[in-house]
Amino acid sequence: MERDFAFPFEPYSIQLDFMNRLYDTLDTCKAGIFESPTGTGKSLSIICAAFKWLRENQASSSDSQRTSYSNSQAWLREIDAAEKDNRIKEAKASSEATIQPTKKALKKSPSDTIHSNLIPENLLLINESSNEDSKLSSKNVEMIPIPSFVPPRILYTSRTHSQLDQFIGEIKRTKWGHGDDKIRVIRIGSRNHLCINEHLSKYKKSGAINYKCKELIDPDNTRSECVWHQGQNKVSEFALSNVSDIEDLIRYGQENIGCPYYGTRSSLNSAEVIVAPYASILNKQVREGIGICLDNVILIVDEAHNLIESIIDSYSATLTRNQIEQSLRNLSNYFNRYQNRMSPRSTMYIKQILKILVSLGDFMNARIRAKISHVTPVAEFLVERELVDYDFYRIIDFVEEIELTRKLTGFAENLDFSPSDSACFHYFMEFVRCFGTDPKDSRILFEFEENLPVIKYLLLNPKIPFQTMLNEARCVILAGGTIEPIDEFMQLFSDTPREKIGRFSCGHVIPKENLLVSIVSYGESGNPFKFNYQSRDNDIMLTDLCKLILDVSLTVPHGVVVFLPSFAFLSKLKTYLQDHNYFPQIQANKTLFFDNRNENNMLDQYSREAKIGGAILFAVVRGKLSEGINFNDDLGRCVIMVGLPYLNVNDLEVKEKMRFLDSKRGDFNGRKFYEMNCHKAINQSIGRAIRHRNDYAVILLVDQRHNMAKRPLWMRSNCLERIERAKEVVNCIRGFFENKKVLQIIK
Repeated sequence: MERDFAFPFEPYSIQLDFMNRLYDTLDTCKAGIFESPTGTGKSLSIICAAFKWLRENQASSSDSQRTSYSNSQAWLREIDAAEKDNRIKEAKASSEATIQPTKKALKKSPSDTIHSNLIPENLLLINESSNEDSKLSSKNVEMIPIPSFVPPRILYTSRTHSQLDQFIGEIKRTKWGHGDDKIRVIRIGSRNHLCINEHLSKYKKSGAINYKCKELIDPDNTRSECVWHQGQNKVSEFALSNVSDIEDLIRYGQENIGCPYYGTRSSLNSAEVIVAPYASILNKQVREGIGICLDNVILIVDEAHNLIESIIDSYSATLTRNQIEQSLRNLSNYFNRYQNRMSPRSTMYIKQILKILVSLGDFMNARIRAKISHVTPVAEFLVERELVDYDFYRIIDFVEEIELTRKLTGFAENLDFSPSDSACFHYFMEFVRCFGTDPKDSRILFEFEENLPVIKYLLLNPKIPFQTMLNEARCVILAGGTIEPIDEFMQLFSDTPREKIGRFSCGHVIPKENLLVSIVSYGESGNPFKFNYQSRDNDIMLTDLCKLILDVSLTVPHGVVVFLPSFAFLSKLKTYLQDHNYFPQIQANKTLFFDNRNENNMLDQYSREAKIGGAILFAVVRGKLSEGINFNDDLGRCVIMVGLPYLNVNDLEVKEKMRFLDSKRGDFNGRKFYEMNCHKAINQSIGRAIRHRNDYAVILLVDQRHNMAKRPLWMRSNCLERIERAKEVVNCIRGFFENKKVLQIIK
């Protein structure tokens, strides 16, 4: 039977295939891997198929099973649709009636929110408990109760907040975003993104905002209050009644004096769809602390090419020398001040934490004196530092139970420490939490980053935390524009029967004549392009590259993006262009922009110049300009990939990862990881050019080592065969764009 997915317009055949395969996977499989090139309507296909499946499976659930919603939102399930609309109108009217006086009061007296710069001592003291095994304090407002049963629902996660808000925007385009079929979607984020209390804004960069917020809303805090927190229910009702992105939530919170952060968190148990960043989902402890349970959940991981690195990051941590020393200083001062008022239990745990800090400091100082990087297994590190008998689980529970990080942050602030120094203990505890996981597939690293010494806890095997999510969830879907090469992802599913993994991959919706791909193996001189470490300084090769870029600037209209393997090579090429007089020749046709890691508005400047006349943007693979940014239409009529961006084989983390994989003696060894990482980065960078059916572009792979078998399927069929020399390729590019001009005139 043909399914009606209520796609907002006539779907292409590949979109229908995607939706049907996803629906079947949700019905019959434990996992799925879905690859659909950017510009093929992947997000809309996910929404229409997954939301249809969700509603149909909700309808088939018994009424007795579908009752575990948040008590605070009971009115949403007890009343019919008409009455619900009336309730929402009443709530809005009520908030509008009180908003102006509240705003006036805030303007008149900011001290109504913050009464004093000093934090009262009663908020800094440990609230002692006689029960040594006590659970987290009831005042810990972060912990949202997880119901014993939840109906089927969807948890959508992606890496960046802009990607999540784009997904929300796509929901609004469908029937699920409005009307009778509207689905309850809750978009969550951190306080950094959702807090609208201006008094806390200065703490966002330091990481201290979490603790300052908790301090402000502590029931024992009589000196200050947060009027936004008091109005969180208004935001909760709004969020459950409207599909909202972060801007929508902030705007409503500001206009109605309500907290978007707590308003969305308190709505989680009532949501049918939760939209959240990787940082909130991939780490089990963080996920459960928010109140998200994966039972009966369809977990959709978008932009899944980032998944493995993101899992590793979520279970790893880095400490600087300053963070260790400042944490030790803050905790020592705190302990000396309040030791006589502490119970034996609190004294014991704080002494253990001080010992850990001293041990980490000694370890780092010894390595600094030796001036060498160092790697050691976690178990060996604990024995060496005499920490093997410490129960890190209990230490972590103690710190959370008494909210020690918040108290230390306030204590340090009272002593006039900067927000960044006050928050150092937060980063120390992030490091300590890593010791609460299985250490056998992790390492302790000491190295210098930009000449600053750091100590890292590094997870090497992402399979274990991923397997936890896979076991807990009803089904896990990995989706992305480019999943290939897929070998690394399949390691995550090594314990899952192949018949329980749905697979889908499709071509692009663009016509064949809208894409030209070529491997450029030889320069104008006939010298081969081979940008490996040994030959990157070759003068003939650099001259040929500059001539190719000049020819492209004369041939390709509007925007050209040149991806380079490293910032070091970008600097070398920029200098060569300037010293050999190519700079003014190219600038006569196009404005040049070079990624410098820091300039935030460079992309806006490039976009403006590319559309008006022409521009070339030199970017670095794996840099901020190589991923998550669309170079559609005139922003990317040509993308040039220079060389192969292999990881630095001498990097300590890379060497340890390869050594670890080799020790497993599996098919996916260190060399395969090294190769796959390179080709994955290439595919992500060059895939930014084509964004919709009518888009068109040229992609040049400048290095004879490029292999089209490693590129996405939809690119392979458009590659020029047996044309490898720069001049011949430029002639083909000229014909490509002349044909586009003729077609535009005809249209």
